[in-house]
Amino acid sequence: MNVYPRDVSHFPMFYSDEERKLLAGAEMLEHVEEEIEEVTEEYEAIVSAVPEFKEYSLEEYVKNKTLVISRIFYVKMNGVIERVMVPLADMFNHHYERVGETSWCYNDKEEAFTVSAVKPIAAGDAIYEHYGQKPNYRFLFYYGFLIENNMHNCVYIKLSFNKDDANVRHKASLIGADVNSYIKAFKFFEYYNIDEAHNDKFFSYLRLVEYKGSLGVFGRYLNPEVPNVMMCKFLKRKLRCPVLSVENEKCVLEKVKAVAKERLAKFPDPYESDMELLQNKSLSFNERNCIVFRSDEKRIFRGLIELADLGLKLIEMKTAAQTYYEQLPTLPYAKYFEKLLLPFLNKLKSHS
Repeated sequence: MNVYPRDVSHFPMFYSDEERKLLAGAEMLEHVEEEIEEVTEEYEAIVSAVPEFKEYSLEEYVKNKTLVISRIFYVKMNGVIERVMVPLADMFNHHYERVGETSWCYNDKEEAFTVSAVKPIAAGDAIYEHYGQKPNYRFLFYYGFLIENNMHNCVYIKLSFNKDDANVRHKASLIGADVNSYIKAFKFFEYYNIDEAHNDKFFSYLRLVEYKGSLGVFGRYLNPEVPNVMMCKFLKRKLRCPVLSVENEKCVLEKVKAVAKERLAKFPDPYESDMELLQNKSLSFNERNCIVFRSDEKRIFRGLIELADLGLKLIEMKTAAQTYYEQLPTLPYAKYFEKLLLPFLNKLKSHS
């Protein structure tokens, strides 16, 4: 405990009121507020069960829990995944570009946690660990820093059913969702090819939300029920489906555009203002992180609007879709067109 950092002000949980204002409109701010409420309830439950625990203040509890979470390793010990703390090993800093210099694991034979150099490291050089390919949402919240120009960035988008949909209860029952709550907070990655699975999942559920025909079409795309419901808080069945029809995909893209515009409207300042602010060399560490983080979210939502507009244009062009797309520059979300929309439109063309 004596080697723990004393200063935790770089974690969003401990930002000042002024620093939190810089996150206005960003999902992070809501997450921080929810986490503070949850940890407070947790602390009070512990004190209620073990009155002696009141010796430690709520502030001390939150601080130490934050530090523990930032230093946990997930390791396989004798075939079982465990969460452990490893003094000294948790002091390695992360370096975004130095992937594969070191590796770590729990060695069952040695009964020890080992860190090994994979590549030569010169005497006197700093030794880094790579914390994994994570979006800035996780880096900032759990580690108190972020990576500028992080290609693994994503936003969280809460999808809900349309309340005026006559089939809303049937749709909810298909996936085991609560009709009175949002379906789930879906991740959408800025670069589609970085995590196709999450982006495809987002579009799949959106197709169900916006579908206006017989729901029997979804039967072939639903996976069996999740056996352990506790492991899946919102959904009991997974859905993965391709583009279903021109009309449905148009509705999906219109919804994407509307959701992105709604989220952008929550930010008090435009993306361009953030770019100007980031030229200021006198920004504090936390101030810069806040502005980088919110600008990343804005850029992704702007990209979603661009994706939706382009998709709607391609649908209207029909037979000219492929020719038109080949004239476009490489885009972060190009995979959506290459993998989903264009194959569907070209198939329609071949059958017409």
